[in-house]
Amino acid sequence: MNLKSKQRGLSGVEMLAFAILAAIALLITFKALPAITEAKTVQNIINEIGSEGQRNASMTRGQLAESFRKRALINDVISIKGDDLKIERKNGKLTIQAAWERKVPLYNNVGLYFEYDLKNQ
Repeated sequence: MNLKSKQRGLSGVEMLAFAILAAIALLITFKALPAITEAKTVQNIINEIGSEGQRNASMTRGQLAESFRKRALINDVISIKGDDLKIERKNGKLTIQAAWERKVPLYNNVGLYFEYDLKNQ
């Protein structure tokens, strides 16, 4: 009879290393999530004012920018303003483009850098 059995599972050091890696991944996720969410919100706003401007061809660039500003204020968008939009009408087609950068600090001089360039669809 062989009574020796192998131990299975994680040691204390392995569990600690796993916990540290999980904490770092969560930190990066929680710091990056607002920037990603804001970009999705900006894309939705651009699509909304793009379809609104397409339906109402008499809307001026200023009116479209003001519409963006109001919607951005409601949705707490802080990285881009209505004046930063590039709005063009060519051959009856409205194109709205937004380009901006966002830096998210993580720790000391380490951070994340997001660069966005969105157009209405």
